[in-house]
Amino acid sequence: MTPEEYFNQWFPPKKSTVAPGTYEHHESYMKKHIIPDLGSWKINKLEHHHIESFLNELYHTKLPNSDKNISQRTRKHIYRILSSALKAGRRYGIKECILDDIGAPKVDRKEIEYWTEDEVRLFMSNLKSKNHAMPIILALATGMCRGEILGLRWSHVDFDKNKISVNQQLKKDDNEKWDLSPQLKTSTSYRTIDIDDDTIELLKNHKSNKKRVK
Repeated sequence: MTPEEYFNQWFPPKKSTVAPGTYEHHESYMKKHIIPDLGSWKINKLEHHHIESFLNELYHTKLPNSDKNISQRTRKHIYRILSSALKAGRRYGIKECILDDIGAPKVDRKEIEYWTEDEVRLFMSNLKSKNHAMPIILALATGMCRGEILGLRWSHVDFDKNKISVNQQLKKDDNEKWDLSPQLKTSTSYRTIDIDDDTIELLKNHKSNKKRVK
């Protein structure tokens, strides 16, 4: 069995255990990096130096249509996928210690630059007069992700208590069609968010405008 055959057998069952977006990213890493570089070896013939050489090559791997290398975080994700696969493959003759003394790629911590309150106000004030501004305003005001915002219904907004309930998202299904799903990324993703008076007023106006359009 080659690594390509093994990875294609090991990976699909993971689809039911991780979020759809996570699965898609991991599948992409498998197809673009792991299988092309390691796929031709016999699974029980993989040695320490094969893995080390593969990981070292990642430091020089370019992004598609770019002169930039893939990020440190991407290299670490690829390492973790490979590590999980190799540990699960011991029954196929993969050596147990093959990754033990190869550390995960280092990820330098970068300081996140946040907008100031004035910058947010300026940005939002320019959005309010434009179409389709509400999703962006909600993202800024609540920290909700795209799928969660697109999955919102008016029944999830409590206008009296200034709260939004997050319990579904809009995402692509297995056929690449957009669908509402009650499955969020983690258990903590199901939450109730307090929102400010200004955002509530904008939501009320948005709802009223939608009714007039109909």
